[in-house]
Amino acid sequence: MKKFKTLAYIIIGIFVSKLAFCQELKIVNSGEDFKQFWSQAKGKNFAEQIVLWQTFEEKYQDIYDTLVFPKTNSNWEKDRATVLENSFGRMSTNENKLFESLDSASSVAWSQVRRFKKVFPDLEDGTPVIFLPVSQANGTAITLPTYGRRALVIGLDTILNLHNNLDVVFSHEFFHIYHYKQLENTAFGETMSTQLWVEGFATFESSVLNPAADYDAIFMDANLASACTSENVREWSKQYLKIYTLPVDTNLLKSWFRISGTELPKRRGYCVGFNVIKLLAKETPLATMAKWGEQTYVERTGWALNQLALGK
Repeated sequence: MKKFKTLAYIIIGIFVSKLAFCQELKIVNSGEDFKQFWSQAKGKNFAEQIVLWQTFEEKYQDIYDTLVFPKTNSNWEKDRATVLENSFGRMSTNENKLFESLDSASSVAWSQVRRFKKVFPDLEDGTPVIFLPVSQANGTAITLPTYGRRALVIGLDTILNLHNNLDVVFSHEFFHIYHYKQLENTAFGETMSTQLWVEGFATFESSVLNPAADYDAIFMDANLASACTSENVREWSKQYLKIYTLPVDTNLLKSWFRISGTELPKRRGYCVGFNVIKLLAKETPLATMAKWGEQTYVERTGWALNQLALGK
């Protein structure tokens, strides 16, 4: 009888723990709906496929209208047709991997948030997480009408096409939602330090939560990973010291952080930001740093850039 009671308490404890944990996320995984769509669409011509697709898309209409095929874009119908035709065409090689990703996606989310809570225990519950099989980005934090709050939308097809690591992408983008929540009541976003701070923070945090991931995965770019050497960090830090207090400039953002930039390696600001956060994290907990407003993080960014420029 005593053993039975002990076992019952363990089972109840596991159930209560799981129930409490489930409140931390609101997962929408479109996997089963997409599999049903593809079982009907596979082998058909595109004109037939897009008719069948409409039934799938209607179930996630606000996400597709707001993010994937925004109707504020005058060419949205043409863009939609192009994206869908390319996506359906890749299914001949992507089908099994995409289905596997859809099947494992929810488990990845639970695992990553458990790790996240250990570093950032004040994480608020109920973050919506949506996994899509057809998208135009690997991960995006966006306010959706259905939820009335920031949600994380993960594009599993894009992650496959870019050979990204799902765990890393999830932790990186999930951190942005948490970070912006910490900063929403502070003044931020005025200087060139901001992009360095938020992207460097998300990149470093994803390495902390995924210690087995290599730099290729963490930076989501093998070329940037190989270029992120101590010599380059020193030189790039010297360059960024000249601009970190400047007002936000779209051309500078493009040069340092965008894949559309022309200077190589592209997105090198992620490498610099990663090293800024890594250096500061030696003295201050990440959960504390995440709450710093712009005045503080600009000051601390300047100090770290100076140190990195000296090779420290």
